[in-house]
Amino acid sequence: MAWIKTIDEHEAEGPLKETYDAYMIANKTQKVANVLKLHSPSPESLSCHLELYRNIAYGKGPLRRYQREMIATATSKVNGCFY
Repeated sequence: MAWIKTIDEHEAEGPLKETYDAYMIANKTQKVANVLKLHSPSPESLSCHLELYRNIAYGKGPLRRYQREMIATATSKVNGCFY
């Protein structure tokens, strides 16, 4: 549980709502992950987080997508974090 006051999807307004909506459409989901909601007090930082993730996961580089996913999964396991 985060100590940061977060804003849920149904409470979001303005730029935060727009970012949440775009995320949910792109990911074909009705929910925004809690790790992303931590940025809700600062919608600009959420946009930066999503852009960074897109670049890491899908950007050009020497690793294939499945290799990047394996690294993320292994890292989450080592850190005891649900992935």
